[in-house]
Amino acid sequence: NVSYYRLLQDDFRHYVNDTGTGNTLNLSHPRVLQMVTDSLRYWVQEMHVDGFRFDLGTILAREHDGFDQGGGFLDSCGQDPVLSSVKLIAEPWDVGPGGYQVGAFPPGWAEWNDRYRDTVRSYWKGDDGKLGDLAARLSGSSDLFNRRGRKPWATVNFVTAHDGFTLWPSGIRNPSLPADRSTAAYVSNRASGAIALPAGIHGLSNHLLETPWPKLVRSKARLADALDGQALDTAAAFALLADREPADDATLPATGVSRERERMLSSAFIVSPDYGTRCSTVFTLARDGSANFVERSFNAAGSMTGETAHAFTVATPVHQRA
Repeated sequence: NVSYYRLLQDDFRHYVNDTGTGNTLNLSHPRVLQMVTDSLRYWVQEMHVDGFRFDLGTILAREHDGFDQGGGFLDSCGQDPVLSSVKLIAEPWDVGPGGYQVGAFPPGWAEWNDRYRDTVRSYWKGDDGKLGDLAARLSGSSDLFNRRGRKPWATVNFVTAHDGFTLWPSGIRNPSLPADRSTAAYVSNRASGAIALPAGIHGLSNHLLETPWPKLVRSKARLADALDGQALDTAAAFALLADREPADDATLPATGVSRERERMLSSAFIVSPDYGTRCSTVFTLARDGSANFVERSFNAAGSMTGETAHAFTVATPVHQRA
């Protein structure tokens, strides 16, 4: 493990977790780098893939001092006659320090452009003052990618991606649940099938359902208090989501990041220059079928930058369902 994975320097029992998913390969080690590049060449030469899209791509270029444009893996891809001839696409961020690296990958690489995503969404929902930024995004985002001879194709423009929710109404192409469409269900690739949820308060925070992380326990308790004998309005719900109080050190989980970062991540509302809360959403559905969706956007300093609201009615009121 000391060779193949990045470990905390002051405690080799624990992994560095800049991916947020654990077990970060140590590409600074020559044998690990060889294993990865040999594997990629196999997929190109034997399996005939056209290229690769690397999730959390910043990880690939991390050396001991952080992200390095001239890191061993990026240099290997650039000089390798096989890998340099296929498509190389990075998701240019991870959850570690300095993880946001949009526009920082070398020539030959394309990158997911979240600035395009955010600008198009903002313009589409009617935010003011976005026309100039939209023009820059539609014309290749030269402010981000016009460096070192990179071409306009270096930006991979997208509006939505694989990220989504793991809750759905029951009965939707799922024979393991009743087909009355009145029950919420939880689905995870770590559990067997869908799990019908009983009535009550449930929590999900970047892990499995009901994982007792401090902010989840605290948020559920505060929500229960707010609902005690009264309806929860939108303002009160946003107040719960705006909780910036960190957890006590004694209650912090050990997910593989530093203690300081664990503390920063422990609040319901996270403020950080490179990773944090960028939007909060409140969705309410009444028994008569009336629904309200409100979303507030925030910048890296935690200041609100906009709000979008939609009111609509679902096809069948909840109280009329079987």
